[in-house]
Amino acid sequence: AEILPKSTRSPTRSETSSISSYSGVSEEWRPLLIIIPLRLGLNTINRCYFPAIQAFFELPQCVGIIGGRPNHALYFCGIVDNNLLYLDPHFCQNFVDLDETTTTRDERDDYVEIKNDEFKDSTYHCPFILSTKIDKVDPSLALGFFCHTEDDYNELAKRLRTHLLPASTPPLFEMLETRPKNFPPFVPYVGENTKLRDYMDLGEVNDSYDEFELLE
Repeated sequence: AEILPKSTRSPTRSETSSISSYSGVSEEWRPLLIIIPLRLGLNTINRCYFPAIQAFFELPQCVGIIGGRPNHALYFCGIVDNNLLYLDPHFCQNFVDLDETTTTRDERDDYVEIKNDEFKDSTYHCPFILSTKIDKVDPSLALGFFCHTEDDYNELAKRLRTHLLPASTPPLFEMLETRPKNFPPFVPYVGENTKLRDYMDLGEVNDSYDEFELLE
């Protein structure tokens, strides 16, 4: 992946208006990805949460669950009864070269190489369905929601109160109108200027620590 430097030029009013009208997003709103980490049990997911997990996948703003088993992360994208459907990020597939020419045979000629828009998309799909029982999944997981517009967010908040949270007792999580008084002050994230060299010491294999002793 290539990281491009962020432009220092601010968009003009006409550019902002064009982008907003094209994407359907207001100038005051940016598409929002919400990830809610949870622990729904001690060693396995408590059965009382099963109905809520099923209700979660019915939400239009649902983008799946990050979870899995110990030392094996999975992405859960659907559910059938008590079986979670998942994609395994550790399963590698061959990449598709869109510039590759395809070979076509014409009865009147020999083999002819032509370029077209067709390509083999078999690696874009799973060869078989991957699923696992809910009670086999580690209880530490994270729910994902995506709100493209402010209306999506308002609809999500409404559906959480009327559809998702009442589906289990206790609910998966709570929604509050104001920040609890015992919480520390909210500090918005403004980005970090950490440079790569700040992490170079992570690659040192001969570092010693006072609190550890290597025994042979």
